[in-house]
Amino acid sequence: MERSRSAFAALGLLLACALGGCSSQDPVPKVAPASGMSESASASASASATPSGPVKPVMPAAAKKHTAAGAEAFVRFYWEMADYAQATGDTSGLSHLGSPGCKACHGGIRAIDVLYEQGGRIRGGGTSLSGFHTFRVSVDPPTYQVRVAIRNSKQVVQRPGDKHDEVYPPSVVHARFLVDLLDTHWSIGYWEDVS
Repeated sequence: MERSRSAFAALGLLLACALGGCSSQDPVPKVAPASGMSESASASASASATPSGPVKPVMPAAAKKHTAAGAEAFVRFYWEMADYAQATGDTSGLSHLGSPGCKACHGGIRAIDVLYEQGGRIRGGGTSLSGFHTFRVSVDPPTYQVRVAIRNSKQVVQRPGDKHDEVYPPSVVHARFLVDLLDTHWSIGYWEDVS
């Protein structure tokens, strides 16, 4: 458990939108206000239509397929949700992706919840996944083991009252996931750092 927890911290307190390709830096098209609309009203409408931070990932269709490729896509989606949870403190979407017995999943969620409840925040730590090796470990219901390299960018964890931030340099962790089919959807049954 301690090794998995330290992997959470080094990769982002849990496991940003780097995988989904979303960014708060994307250019926003500028459109002249419609006739009769004031510039400030147009700016206000534009601001409410443009996300001001990370966008919550949506599960892709590929992650719903009951195949090895579907299990890999689900791991990618799980990590996108983990990055989103770290960036925003919103763990609601992530909490439904791990099975009840996944200690690393729920330990990471709890760490994020506690940090944000105390007024802390996480900056950076965006991840990218590569080098997938996936194989089936059971047939009915299907369970896949997914091994993957997870590369993260520098991350800073700020805790209220601490004089110094926790800074985690860029790193690569090799992780192993067990992806189980529960009823009709995938779930992370277990994961660990196997570096």
